[in-house]
Amino acid sequence: VMLMREPLRCTVFCVGLALSFNVFVAWYFCAQRGLAFLSAYLVEESLSIDNLFVFLMIFNFFRVPDAEQPRVLQWGILGAVVLRLVLIFSGVELLKRFHWIFYIFGVLLIYTAWKLWTEEDEKVDPHHSPLLTLARKCIPFTTDFRGPHFFVPVGRRWHATPVLGVLAVVGGVGLVLAVGSVPP
Repeated sequence: VMLMREPLRCTVFCVGLALSFNVFVAWYFCAQRGLAFLSAYLVEESLSIDNLFVFLMIFNFFRVPDAEQPRVLQWGILGAVVLRLVLIFSGVELLKRFHWIFYIFGVLLIYTAWKLWTEEDEKVDPHHSPLLTLARKCIPFTTDFRGPHFFVPVGRRWHATPVLGVLAVVGGVGLVLAVGSVPP
Protein backbone atom coordinates (compact mmCIF):
# COMPACT_ATOMS: atom_id res chain seq x y z
CA VAL A 1 0.00 0.00 0.00
CA MET A 2 1.39 3.34 -1.05
CA LEU A 3 1.27 6.26 1.37
CA MET A 4 0.28 9.68 0.06
CA ARG A 5 3.77 11.05 0.68
CA GLU A 6 5.46 8.85 -1.94
CA PRO A 7 3.31 9.78 -4.98
CA LEU A 8 3.26 13.42 -3.85
CA ARG A 9 7.08 13.50 -3.72
CA CYS A 10 7.32 11.83 -7.14
CA THR A 11 4.81 14.29 -8.62
CA VAL A 12 6.60 17.31 -7.19
CA PHE A 13 9.94 15.97 -8.49
CA CYS A 14 8.62 15.30 -12.02
CA VAL A 15 6.79 18.63 -12.30
CA GLY A 16 9.84 20.42 -10.91
CA LEU A 17 12.05 18.67 -13.45
CA ALA A 18 9.74 19.69 -16.31
CA LEU A 19 9.58 23.28 -15.11
CA SER A 20 13.38 23.39 -14.73
CA PHE A 21 13.71 22.14 -18.30
CA ASN A 22 11.21 24.82 -19.31
CA VAL A 23 13.40 27.51 -17.74
CA PHE A 24 16.39 26.09 -19.62
CA VAL A 25 14.49 26.15 -22.94
CA ALA A 26 13.36 29.75 -22.36
CA TRP A 27 16.90 30.84 -21.38
CA TYR A 28 18.84 28.92 -24.05
CA PHE A 29 16.49 29.37 -27.01
CA CYS A 30 14.01 32.17 -26.38
CA ALA A 31 11.03 33.05 -24.21
CA GLN A 32 8.61 32.18 -27.02
CA ARG A 33 9.90 28.60 -27.21
CA GLY A 34 9.79 28.37 -23.43
CA LEU A 35 6.16 29.46 -23.50
CA ALA A 36 5.41 26.92 -26.27
CA PHE A 37 7.01 24.15 -24.19
CA LEU A 38 5.07 25.20 -21.08
CA SER A 39 1.78 25.26 -23.02
CA ALA A 40 2.38 21.81 -24.48
CA TYR A 41 3.44 20.47 -21.08
CA LEU A 42 0.28 21.77 -19.40
CA VAL A 43 -1.95 20.32 -22.12
CA GLU A 44 -0.27 16.91 -21.91
CA GLU A 45 -0.34 16.99 -18.10
CA SER A 46 -4.09 17.61 -18.13
CA LEU A 47 -4.58 14.81 -20.67
CA SER A 48 -2.59 12.42 -18.50
CA ILE A 49 -4.77 13.27 -15.50
CA ASP A 50 -7.84 12.42 -17.60
CA ASN A 51 -6.22 9.12 -18.51
CA LEU A 52 -5.55 8.35 -14.86
CA PHE A 53 -9.19 8.92 -13.88
CA VAL A 54 -10.39 6.72 -16.72
CA PHE A 55 -7.92 3.97 -15.72
CA LEU A 56 -9.13 4.13 -12.12
CA MET A 57 -12.77 3.84 -13.25
CA ILE A 58 -11.84 0.75 -15.30
CA PHE A 59 -10.06 -0.79 -12.29
CA ASN A 60 -13.15 -0.14 -10.18
CA PHE A 61 -15.48 -1.62 -12.82
CA PHE A 62 -13.44 -4.83 -13.17
CA ARG A 63 -12.71 -4.98 -9.42
CA VAL A 64 -8.97 -5.25 -10.02
CA PRO A 65 -7.27 -6.09 -6.71
CA ASP A 66 -5.14 -3.28 -5.27
CA ALA A 67 -1.99 -5.38 -5.56
CA GLU A 68 -2.43 -5.75 -9.35
CA GLN A 69 -3.33 -2.13 -10.14
CA PRO A 70 0.23 -0.70 -10.23
CA ARG A 71 1.38 -3.27 -12.80
CA VAL A 72 -1.60 -2.73 -15.08
CA LEU A 73 -1.25 1.02 -14.63
CA GLN A 74 2.45 0.91 -15.56
CA TRP A 75 1.77 -1.09 -18.71
CA GLY A 76 -1.28 1.04 -19.48
CA ILE A 77 0.70 4.27 -19.18
CA LEU A 78 3.51 2.84 -21.29
CA GLY A 79 0.96 1.81 -23.91
CA ALA A 80 -0.69 5.25 -23.82
CA VAL A 81 2.69 6.98 -24.26
CA VAL A 82 3.66 4.73 -27.17
CA LEU A 83 0.26 5.12 -28.85
CA ARG A 84 0.35 8.88 -28.36
CA LEU A 85 3.84 9.10 -29.92
CA VAL A 86 2.80 6.95 -32.87
CA LEU A 87 -0.35 9.02 -33.45
CA ILE A 88 1.44 12.35 -33.10
CA PHE A 89 4.24 11.49 -35.51
CA SER A 90 2.01 9.69 -38.01
CA GLY A 91 -0.59 12.50 -37.80
CA VAL A 92 2.05 15.15 -38.45
CA GLU A 93 3.43 13.19 -41.39
CA LEU A 94 -0.04 12.55 -42.85
CA LEU A 95 -0.98 16.21 -42.53
CA LYS A 96 2.27 17.28 -44.22
CA ARG A 97 1.71 14.95 -47.17
CA PHE A 98 -2.07 15.09 -47.53
CA HIS A 99 -3.55 18.45 -46.57
CA TRP A 100 -7.08 17.23 -47.36
CA ILE A 101 -6.96 14.98 -44.27
CA PHE A 102 -7.81 18.10 -42.25
CA TYR A 103 -11.31 17.85 -43.73
CA ILE A 104 -11.62 14.19 -42.75
CA PHE A 105 -10.57 15.03 -39.18
CA GLY A 106 -13.09 17.88 -39.17
CA VAL A 107 -15.92 15.64 -40.39
CA LEU A 108 -14.95 13.04 -37.78
CA LEU A 109 -15.09 15.66 -35.01
CA ILE A 110 -18.46 16.98 -36.21
CA TYR A 111 -19.86 13.44 -36.44
CA THR A 112 -18.62 12.62 -32.94
CA ALA A 113 -20.11 15.83 -31.53
CA TRP A 114 -23.43 15.07 -33.26
CA LYS A 115 -23.52 11.53 -31.85
CA LEU A 116 -22.76 12.79 -28.35
CA TRP A 117 -25.45 15.46 -28.59
CA THR A 118 -28.27 13.38 -30.11
CA GLU A 119 -27.88 10.02 -28.41
CA GLU A 120 -29.55 9.19 -25.17
CA ASP A 121 -27.34 8.44 -22.19
CA GLU A 122 -26.11 4.93 -22.72
CA LYS A 123 -24.56 2.84 -20.03
CA VAL A 124 -21.02 1.97 -21.07
CA ASP A 125 -20.06 -1.65 -20.48
CA PRO A 126 -16.29 -2.21 -20.67
CA HIS A 127 -16.94 -5.97 -20.91
CA HIS A 128 -18.02 -5.30 -24.51
CA SER A 129 -14.90 -3.36 -25.47
CA PRO A 130 -13.87 -4.26 -29.05
CA LEU A 131 -10.29 -5.07 -27.96
CA LEU A 132 -11.48 -7.24 -25.07
CA THR A 133 -13.97 -9.04 -27.34
CA LEU A 134 -11.21 -9.69 -29.88
CA ALA A 135 -8.84 -10.89 -27.17
CA ARG A 136 -11.47 -13.28 -25.81
CA LYS A 137 -11.98 -14.76 -29.28
CA CYS A 138 -8.25 -15.38 -29.75
CA ILE A 139 -7.13 -16.30 -26.23
CA PRO A 140 -8.79 -18.40 -23.52
CA PHE A 141 -9.27 -16.45 -20.27
CA THR A 142 -9.50 -17.52 -16.65
CA THR A 143 -12.35 -16.10 -14.61
CA ASP A 144 -10.29 -15.13 -11.57
CA PHE A 145 -7.25 -12.98 -10.87
CA ARG A 146 -4.16 -15.05 -10.21
CA GLY A 147 -1.67 -12.55 -8.91
CA PRO A 148 0.11 -10.14 -11.20
CA HIS A 149 0.42 -12.60 -14.08
CA PHE A 150 -0.99 -11.88 -17.51
CA PHE A 151 -0.89 -15.59 -18.43
CA VAL A 152 -1.10 -18.73 -16.30
CA PRO A 153 -0.93 -22.42 -17.22
CA VAL A 154 -4.26 -24.24 -16.97
CA GLY A 155 -3.77 -27.89 -17.74
CA ARG A 156 -1.63 -28.05 -20.85
CA ARG A 157 -2.64 -24.65 -22.20
CA TRP A 158 -1.86 -21.09 -21.23
CA HIS A 159 -4.82 -18.90 -20.35
CA ALA A 160 -4.93 -15.14 -20.01
CA THR A 161 -5.99 -13.74 -16.67
CA PRO A 162 -8.43 -10.86 -16.21
CA VAL A 163 -5.36 -8.64 -15.68
CA LEU A 164 -4.65 -8.96 -19.44
CA GLY A 165 -8.31 -8.23 -20.20
CA VAL A 166 -8.19 -5.06 -18.12
CA LEU A 167 -4.96 -4.11 -19.88
CA ALA A 168 -6.72 -4.58 -23.26
CA VAL A 169 -9.52 -2.23 -22.17
CA VAL A 170 -7.00 0.28 -20.79
CA GLY A 171 -5.10 0.06 -24.10
CA GLY A 172 -8.25 0.67 -26.11
CA VAL A 173 -9.17 3.67 -24.00
CA GLY A 174 -5.56 4.88 -24.26
CA LEU A 175 -5.85 4.68 -28.06
CA VAL A 176 -9.06 6.71 -28.06
CA LEU A 177 -7.55 9.31 -25.71
CA ALA A 178 -4.34 9.40 -27.77
CA VAL A 179 -6.30 10.52 -30.83
CA GLY A 180 -6.68 13.85 -29.05
CA SER A 181 -2.90 14.27 -29.19
CA VAL A 182 -2.74 14.35 -32.97
CA PRO A 183 -1.74 17.93 -33.73
CA PRO A 184 -4.02 20.02 -35.96
